[in-house]
Amino acid sequence: MNRKPYSAGAVKFSFWFIEFRKTVQLLAEGKSFSEIKLLNEQENIYSASTKARAQMIYSLPLRRA
Repeated sequence: MNRKPYSAGAVKFSFWFIEFRKTVQLLAEGKSFSEIKLLNEQENIYSASTKARAQMIYSLPLRRA
């Protein structure tokens, strides 16, 4: 069996299943990515502790979507 090298870099982020699900739900409701970004900035839809953290949380589900 050929094993791939383990990268610990990904574990610095939480597994944001709730945030990913919220993003997908908003997309299913007809929101665009720019509208979701605006909601995140104005209403802190991911309940982040800081604005920088909210932006980081938004960017990860965006990359996965």
